[in-house]
Amino acid sequence: MAAEKLTKLRLTQIVITLAILTVAFFWRTITFQDVSTQKCIATPQCSLFVDGRQITVTKSETEQGVYIIQSIPSDWSVTSDQKIIREGENIELKFYDNNSNTTGVININDSVTIEISD
Repeated sequence: MAAEKLTKLRLTQIVITLAILTVAFFWRTITFQDVSTQKCIATPQCSLFVDGRQITVTKSETEQGVYIIQSIPSDWSVTSDQKIIREGENIELKFYDNNSNTTGVININDSVTIEISD
């Protein structure tokens, strides 16, 4: 491999690339938000606190793999890979896999993850 002379143009390119990578690193570090994870074993119900509000998760007595989550304000965003039916401050969470051991994850406001299991 032949050695090449370091030109001003090549040095400028290296410095700009290094500056972009440094800014990207610090930007990601500063804007990072830790997502806390809480576990809930609903036998038959469990309670936990999210942003100072008590959330209650109750296992349905009539349907297997269905949980009712109560007291979630309607302005909070709730996502899950399972089926969610929202009615005001109550959410019904239906798991696709209706085995005897069901576990699922919901995410509230992109800041709290709740793992629900039997």
